[in-house]
Amino acid sequence: MKCNKTGLQLAAKSIPAYDIFSVLEDVGIKAVEVYTDVLQLNRPDIIDICHDFNFDYAVHAPNDVYAPEKIFNLAKSIKAKLVVTHDIYWEDEWPEFIQSSMNSGIPIVIENVDGTSTFQKILRRYNLNRCLDFEHLIYQMGGFTPNIFANIIADTVHVHLTGYEHGNGKHHTHFYEAAKQSMEILGFLKNYEYNGMIVSEALPEYQTKEHFEKLVDFYTGLEDHGL
Repeated sequence: MKCNKTGLQLAAKSIPAYDIFSVLEDVGIKAVEVYTDVLQLNRPDIIDICHDFNFDYAVHAPNDVYAPEKIFNLAKSIKAKLVVTHDIYWEDEWPEFIQSSMNSGIPIVIENVDGTSTFQKILRRYNLNRCLDFEHLIYQMGGFTPNIFANIIADTVHVHLTGYEHGNGKHHTHFYEAAKQSMEILGFLKNYEYNGMIVSEALPEYQTKEHFEKLVDFYTGLEDHGL
């Protein structure tokens, strides 16, 4: 199932939590990729928390449990645009995972972890789209490599971006921490007419009002640079 592209959005990735979601609402971020693991997925209040906020949602499937029914029940209940997953399922698990997606009407995107082409067979077999994670890409390629865009941007409908540059050690910080590189990446995305969420994938210690305000200021200031 392919995704429908729905417009460029700044988004944050977070567990469902009232304190973090309230900060995101206060600073003007309107989209959230809901992080799940086995603990989050089994919380009885996870759907209620999401319903209490008027965000556009995506859901990141857990890496520590195989639970397609729970994942897509959550995604459907909060009207998520898509479910992000890694290529971690056995061949006999993928058909069930895909069927759960189809039953819910929520499309799947696969995130690059070990390379941009290692899961190409899954994309082709099930007609899926890609989540392009720039930190993983930059780490693997030894830097930002613009010439790969032509090969992978066409099926990219979701983006993870951080403040990591090759060698700077700023793993999973907000992407304003690599201002020049982020401007270049966002410029390339615009030139290739990418539409979708730009998820600032930062660790919990960077999910504070101060950091989110800096993120919003940086992102909105990009208009001054023609982005």
